[in-house]
Parts: sequence; structure tokens; C-alpha cells
Amino acid sequence: MPFTLLRGDITKVKADAIVNAANENLLEGGGVCGAIFAEAGSAALAAECARVGHCDTGSAVITSACGLKNATYIIHAVGPVWHGGSHDEEKLLRGCYASALELAEKNGCESIAFPLISSGIYGYPKGEAYDIAVSEIRRFLQTHELDVKLVLFDGARPAASADWYRELRRFLSETDELVEPSAAACVQMSSEAESDELNVWSEDDAAGACCSVEPEPIDLRELLPEADAVPVAEPEAPAAAKKSKKPEADSSSAKYADARLHFSRGYLEDYSVPSRKRILREKGVSKQACNAYKKSIAPGERHESRPLPASASLPDFLREPAETFQQALLRMIDERGLSDPEVYKRANVDRKMFSKIRKNPDYQPKKETALAFAIALHLDVFATEDFLKKAGYAFSQSKADRIVEFFIRRNQFDIITINQALFDYDQKQLPA
Repeated sequence: MPFTLLRGDITKVKADAIVNAANENLLEGGGVCGAIFAEAGSAALAAECARVGHCDTGSAVITSACGLKNATYIIHAVGPVWHGGSHDEEKLLRGCYASALELAEKNGCESIAFPLISSGIYGYPKGEAYDIAVSEIRRFLQTHELDVKLVLFDGARPAASADWYRELRRFLSETDELVEPSAAACVQMSSEAESDELNVWSEDDAAGACCSVEPEPIDLRELLPEADAVPVAEPEAPAAAKKSKKPEADSSSAKYADARLHFSRGYLEDYSVPSRKRILREKGVSKQACNAYKKSIAPGERHESRPLPASASLPDFLREPAETFQQALLRMIDERGLSDPEVYKRANVDRKMFSKIRKNPDYQPKKETALAFAIALHLDVFATEDFLKKAGYAFSQSKADRIVEFFIRRNQFDIITINQALFDYDQKQLPA
């Protein structure tokens, strides 16, 4: 996928180009630089660097990978030494990433792996260094096709947002158990100004988490006819209201919205589309709302699970095929007036994968891929559930699904931010 966070040793990462945090004279140093020289062969790589000779701060040069087994090239990027931030450090650090990315593309690379440049002995604050790295990588990927990996040697992502971290932890918490992020993420959070607040919890805190509040369920007897249901007398409308033929949009919309929510949750799944429409109409929902509900059902979508008549045959049943994942994806792209690149870049998917999906109506994605496209299309939780069904999946109570659901409920559809949270909790990033 185009952007991935990794933990560990960059010399072990497979990529066409590995980026070295170099010095201006391209000499063997310590930290990441020393590790790359040692893995590539110090003498051979020193000879390669000697032929280049020099690289200005804020720029990058390229050499062969020498003995580095998992790469073809080494790109040497020279980051700035931190002097408090008033000596163009940010501009120079951004230049490192931009130059390295351009060199990789120019030399035909399809993938590149970065360390967190300047965050070691050069003293650049890790949080700011991380934000700059992600910002420049994001900017480049908006208009280019490249698989970019950011490798964090110590495993910690140093730019955790205290605000959404606090809310995410509330959302993941249960009544008597708090779900914790990875040990590395805990270490990084402990150094933040709000770390004390992050580690203190009460029942009031959990109850006040806005993102964990589910819509209040309605009485299903209002929607589903049951033999033993006791009729409830409706209050008689005022005379003035009886004479009015104008539908009450508010009450109808409210009933329609509740019905749609419960249909999405599966409460009306045993009823065919016409039956559901009839049920709603009998319960006083306006004709306009019923028609809107009917139109909201995708063409070919079948939800009727009641027994079929004895005369029905399997060929008859299969003659009306359900909408596939690929068909639903392409339909929603068209309905929203989006372009293919806009959607697959939002989904953190490369062009090759999207091309496979477009060419194959029966394409079977991984669950992470389906979720990535749901995020790219900015689907709400209920629409995401319907979309997942088309690929044969459903939301679960797994930590990864709950993290994704948290961001969807917040209407926060930036997949890099979502992947940062998944990374911190040691979950698969999207798409896998």
C-alpha cells in the first residue's frame, strides 16, 4: 500500500530504495547511518559515497545498495541539526524527504523506506520530525504513485494526538477494563503534557464519551406486525391538523430514519423490500419517505430470508443476483462524482490493485481493503456495514474494527490518521 508505518531495523525492510540519514560528507556515522554502512559493506559503500563526494543539507543523493540484500539503491538524505527551530530546520528537513522521493521516482523505484531523519544525534524533536515526514510523504503521494514506508527504530510513534487518543481509549474501554495501546505507544504518551489525564479514569469519564453513545433504540412493535402485539391507541390529532393534507415531515422523517437504522442493523432483514415499505406505510410513514426508503435500496440487493414458496426454484432465486462488492464500489464512486485516483488514494490503495478490482466484477477483497474503501467513500457506520456485507464481512468487536468504527463515528476519514491509531495498538493497517 502507498504509505505504511513499520517498527524495527530499516536495513531489514524490503524496498527498492533505502534512505540513509547521512552527513554532508557522506561518511560512515553512527545510528541509522552506521547500521546501513555495516549491512551494505562499509568499504564498498564508502567507495560509492566517495565518488559522489558531497551532499548539501536539505538535499539527497543516490548510490547503489552495494551489499544491502533487500534494496537496489541507497538514497543519502542530509537532515539539519536542530538549533531551536529558528535556522530553517523545518524547510531543510522537508527538502530531505522531497529530494529523496523525487530521486526514487526518477530512478524507477516502486518503493522506498525512510528512517525518521534528524531525530537521532542531530536532535530534531521526534514529534515535529514525524509530523514533517508524514506531511511531505502525504503531499508527494497526492500526485505520484509510490509505496512509501516510514520505519521507526524504537517502535514508538512520537506524534500521538492527546485529544483523539483520550477519546479513542474511552471508546475502546469496557465497564471494568481499559484497553491499552502497545507498550511503545504508552512510553511516547507518558512524555506528553496531558499524560496524567490520559491515565486517570472514572465511571463518569467513560459515561461521558460522546463517541460511544449508540442511537436510542425504538420499540420494534411500532414497525414489525406481531400476532400478540397489543394495539396502542394513537392520540387523536387536533381538528386543524386533520384538515391539513401536508405531510408532517418531521415525524415521518424521524420514523423513516429509525426504520433505516434498524434495517441496517438487521432488524427488518427477514422482510423483502416491498414488505418493509408496506410495514412502514401502515405505520404512518409518509409516501415520500417510503419512496425515499425504496430508492435507498441498491439495485439487485436481496434481504428476504423468509422461506420461499414451494414452487420457487434455485435458478429462479439466483436469476436476480445480488450487487457485488465491485459493483457497489464503482456505483458509489459514480454517484459521488469522484474520480478513481481520488478514491484509491484516499483508501491507501495503489493503482494496480484498483485496476484489478475494476476489471473483475467478482473481486473478493480482504476485509481491510473493504474497510479502506468505505473510509475513502466517507460512509457512515450503517452504510459501512451494508458495504462490508457485499464483500462477505461484518463489523466485529475486535480491537481493529472498533478503532476503525471510532473514526467513522467521528466523521474522521483520513486513513493515515486511522492507520496511526492501528499502528499504536499493534493492529493491521488499512489495507493489509
